[in-house]
Amino acid sequence: AAISAADVAVSGTAKISVSNPAPGGGVSGTLAFLITANALPVVSANGIVNAANYQTTLSGGMIASIFGTNMASVTASAATVPLPTSLNGVTVLVDGIAAPLFYVSPTQINFQLPQETLNETQAVIAVVNNGVTSNPQAVPVSPFAPSIFTINSQGTGQGAIIADSNGNLIAPVGSVPGRACQPGRAGQAIDIFATGLGAV
Repeated sequence: AAISAADVAVSGTAKISVSNPAPGGGVSGTLAFLITANALPVVSANGIVNAANYQTTLSGGMIASIFGTNMASVTASAATVPLPTSLNGVTVLVDGIAAPLFYVSPTQINFQLPQETLNETQAVIAVVNNGVTSNPQAVPVSPFAPSIFTINSQGTGQGAIIADSNGNLIAPVGSVPGRACQPGRAGQAIDIFATGLGAV
């Protein structure tokens, strides 16, 4: 049967049946088909990366990013803890498990690899945007892939390492414009923002 563009122009559900003329004909049962105006979400080649340094080395439980197109209709950030597994109709499936989401946008998603992937060597990841599923991608998973977040959010330069007592960056004084910095000292408590530490 030929389906015209007008037949699928509006999102919704189409009920399809088949009929044969008499004599001996009749009408079949009805099946429902989803019609969506959403474009297919596409995950870029090598577009699933460690969120701290944008390398393709992943480990179970880590914070990761997905880059691609048509991955969300609008930009949204998680506002609750525990993290939601769906944001504005977007879900990330990792081996069929809905992953916790930090952020979704048309071109980037930040999510946490489920703890179930801690003992795996490979995971299959797909993005579902309002019922439309992307191309699944198989990615290697390591026991750990330690990475420190950086203050420029680009995976380079000054690490996100701060003094526990006052929140100053552990860096040479004056080295980061607009931020209080101090050198670290022996015995000082510091906070290092990292991911990919494996089963800790």
